[in-house]
Amino acid sequence: MESQLLTPEPALFTSMCRSLGLAGAPLLDLPLQNDLVNLDNDPQAFAERVSALLPLNHFAQLGEAAGFVQSGTALTCGELTISSTVHSALEIELGEHPFASLALPYAGNTTITIEGRERLMQPGATAIYMPGEAFSGRTNAYAGVMLNLPHQSLARTAQAIAGGEGAARHCRLTLQRPQLLANDTSLRAELLLNLRRLLSVYNGSALLGGSGIHSLALEDALQRLVILLLCPELLAETEADRVVARLGSTGRDRIFDELIEWIQTDLTRPLTLSQLERRSGYSRRSLQYMFRSRFGLGPMQWLRQQRLQAVCRRLREGVPGDTVGAIATRFGFISSSSFAKLFQISFGQTPSELLRASQRRSS
Repeated sequence: MESQLLTPEPALFTSMCRSLGLAGAPLLDLPLQNDLVNLDNDPQAFAERVSALLPLNHFAQLGEAAGFVQSGTALTCGELTISSTVHSALEIELGEHPFASLALPYAGNTTITIEGRERLMQPGATAIYMPGEAFSGRTNAYAGVMLNLPHQSLARTAQAIAGGEGAARHCRLTLQRPQLLANDTSLRAELLLNLRRLLSVYNGSALLGGSGIHSLALEDALQRLVILLLCPELLAETEADRVVARLGSTGRDRIFDELIEWIQTDLTRPLTLSQLERRSGYSRRSLQYMFRSRFGLGPMQWLRQQRLQAVCRRLREGVPGDTVGAIATRFGFISSSSFAKLFQISFGQTPSELLRASQRRSS
């Protein structure tokens, strides 16, 4: 499907879910729900669509007397694919596939069997990570989302967060094993909640195309949350982090200075946390420490501040033909309303007021 996100139509989506006996507040956050309004009653057509994407070994609808209803859609964001589906009760068996998957149920229970072990997924409380092995699933009426992620991309992100090959070794082994991720600790519950919140952005009307998604670095943010769910030890401080902290306290870290110079050479370039970690070799924790020690802000907060200042400089030039929207978008601000609020808070006037005054002076 084309990478375009539209404002959802809650009435149509809610009506479809009710026809399956599904209800509840989490459904309102299901990603891509605007494309889940056309129902398909043909189980064979559904099986054929699945087999075109994945090695389908077995498919059967359950409760045939009640009929079969299904709707599904997918969006590709860089190397990541997000798919949302709502369907009647079914059982399915898939063969090995060359990517990892994370499944999050939003309504309805699902039993996944992988490597001979059953795992029960409950909406709102669990997710399951599957590294690509064959598995089978059995569901009642269900609504949920699945993220498909290339193994190499996950490994690169894990290494960036860890700050090096050695620190990421244990995490790479973890990425090779299936895991049921329950919100049984406050940290994991927070990470699962943040993952669902981030996925809900894919229902936002402010994202008008793939460039908007790319500018917001959502692919990287989603991958990082998946990595931290699977490898929470990457959040812990290491000896390397303590060494960086000692260097950072002197304010003379050459690597960090070079990173700042590189960022400032092109503030229109889309950047992610993982890119900054790979560029510097810092772990997630060390990068956060260096920025807060030097600037009192996290890396992405500081980057947003630098971009706001760059937009302000451009608006003050008052170049004929310039528009606020074009300048803001060039520097990565996708939502015009959010940008205008940030700008006014930072500079005490709206960007439109500044541009008009600057253009009057230049003319």
